[in-house]
Amino acid sequence: MTNFRLDVPLIRGGGFAFPASGERNRAGMHGRSRLALIASVQNPLHAREKGVNGSWRGAIQAPSGPAIPAIIKDLDARQLANELMAHALCRTVGLPIPEAYIVIDDGTIPEAVKGPAAPAELCSSLGIGEGRLMFASATCGNAFATVFKMPRRGDMPDSLFDRVRRDAIGAMRRRLVEWPALGMAAAFDEWAAVIDRHEGNLLLDGNGGVWLIDHGHAFTGARWAPADLRQLSFGNCLVAEAVRGMAREQLLGQVMHGASILDAKLAANDNALAGAEAAIRGLGLIPEEDFRALGAFLAERRSRVRGFLEHSVGEALKGVAGG
Repeated sequence: MTNFRLDVPLIRGGGFAFPASGERNRAGMHGRSRLALIASVQNPLHAREKGVNGSWRGAIQAPSGPAIPAIIKDLDARQLANELMAHALCRTVGLPIPEAYIVIDDGTIPEAVKGPAAPAELCSSLGIGEGRLMFASATCGNAFATVFKMPRRGDMPDSLFDRVRRDAIGAMRRRLVEWPALGMAAAFDEWAAVIDRHEGNLLLDGNGGVWLIDHGHAFTGARWAPADLRQLSFGNCLVAEAVRGMAREQLLGQVMHGASILDAKLAANDNALAGAEAAIRGLGLIPEEDFRALGAFLAERRSRVRGFLEHSVGEALKGVAGG
């Protein structure tokens, strides 16, 4: 059986198997990385609901313990790799991100069509003919729009819609600027070139904590190629929202402090992508040269994060003045 050293468990539909203990010992552990946990997707999925962007609410069944409520996503190989790499990076620097899982779907979700085929050797070792790779993250909160009852046009008369929506957005921004990890999260998004951090890509838990989700568009975009990995400011959605709720100097100080924390945590780790490297290579999600190019891009970008953040704050202030 092939070993995939992962920062995430590996799930499949129907049955489960583990590497022999000797294989686990030989593979060892590296930082946060751990060997694949091959468990089962619960069949049928609990409360399976078709969501947006090829996602389903459901539950995944680990080999022991209760079923895990999760969001299961049908992603192409590049976006699946982005999710795994962003998860490894967030875990490296200590940012809140839900537990992530690779799902091997053997037909439990027939509508799933984007995921790459699981390696034949892996399927064979699990006793299935074929399957698709999917991504899942444990459910750990609710979307900002749900918590703050963000209306959609058509839900109420237009005369009321703008005021209710404005109040909801204001409440969201107040929660965001009160988040202790805002500065570090903004610095992370600048460093990892996360271009799609809107309020729908944040979750709030019952204790007021904020969780980062949906990283399929990290590293400059969902379909990045090495030529796209340029040292530019790609915009910072967290900064653009926070600048409407705090003074410039306060925000700048917070994100610069976050950048210092981020840099210190990265300096203490010689390979922040180690948690996802073996899985991505073993599963053939992206070419080797692309993985190397991304590593070089992130290494060089560390020294530029402060400058990019200052630029993003300036651009955000222009947007406030113009809006």
